[in-house]
Amino acid sequence: MKVQFEKGDIDAIVSNHFAHDQECKQLEFDIADFGIINLQTSFSAALKSFGNKNLDRIISAMTSKPRKIVGLEIPKIEINQKANLTLF
Repeated sequence: MKVQFEKGDIDAIVSNHFAHDQECKQLEFDIADFGIINLQTSFSAALKSFGNKNLDRIISAMTSKPRKIVGLEIPKIEINQKANLTLF
């Protein structure tokens, strides 16, 4: 079966992001905690897989849809509100 992003086969795109503090990362390579910044990687992979024509769907699948699925409030971008956003 071929997954069809345009038809709604995929509800959300998430990564297994785990933030490390600076003390764990700013070390010699062989003793630093492993991992990469994967938001750029996952966004690039989704864009390559599903194409520019699905950009709005990709952004929604990586931002608001996961929050809706687990019942988290969607942050508002408003004056005097705490910033919670990502720029691609």
